[in-house]
Amino acid sequence: MDVLRTALLACASGEAPRPAENAEEAFTVPAWSPAARNAAAQGIPRLLRHRTDSALASELHALATDPVPSVRYLLRASFSA
Repeated sequence: MDVLRTALLACASGEAPRPAENAEEAFTVPAWSPAARNAAAQGIPRLLRHRTDSALASELHALATDPVPSVRYLLRASFSA
């Protein structure tokens, strides 16, 4: 699980997806993409179900206020999965 943890932490601070200028207004339909922070938004909550980790929890909080709507959407959706 250490490899997965390392990969998710790297993804959480990745550059993609980049926020569009009008991201909030333009976001109408959620869509998956292979962008790093999207992967982190889906993976970090799942890993935290199996272990306590302050670094992962910190990144989870950062993703909750991400400027890209799809990241926040996928994070929220991962809690209902």
